[in-house]
Amino acid sequence: MADDKNKVPLFDGSNFSNWKFRMETLLDEVDLLDILEIPMNVSVEAVDAAEITAQDKVRKKEQLKKRDKKCKSQIVQRVADSHLEYAKDKETAFEIWTELKNTFERQGLAGQLLLRKELLLMKYIVCSNEILGWVGVGKIKPFVTV
Repeated sequence: MADDKNKVPLFDGSNFSNWKFRMETLLDEVDLLDILEIPMNVSVEAVDAAEITAQDKVRKKEQLKKRDKKCKSQIVQRVADSHLEYAKDKETAFEIWTELKNTFERQGLAGQLLLRKELLLMKYIVCSNEILGWVGVGKIKPFVTV
């Protein structure tokens, strides 16, 4: 029953913004969202720089690593097998999250303008193959029949 409450669909490459929102909400609920905000090495360096006993430093580093593993597990469990290659070679949850964001997140206004430009530059070329009729400028050069 508890699993139904935390049900986030597997990320299959579509609707990244919705999946990201659900994941951030879930990770915030289980107090792991802060793991995605700062790289692990920066967090470890902050613990090293803190003025606490060596024993407390070791304990805090272990807690950080344990929380990172939990966060990484939460993310990996909610990524479809077809997209696990983005996570396999990453060591921390922050690295996985950053890779997914860099790959699937829309890049704002610049990306929208680029797509609009490509759409406007598309032309219909009369040709024998109907599929090749629509091509972008500088892309496929079909055999044109007049």
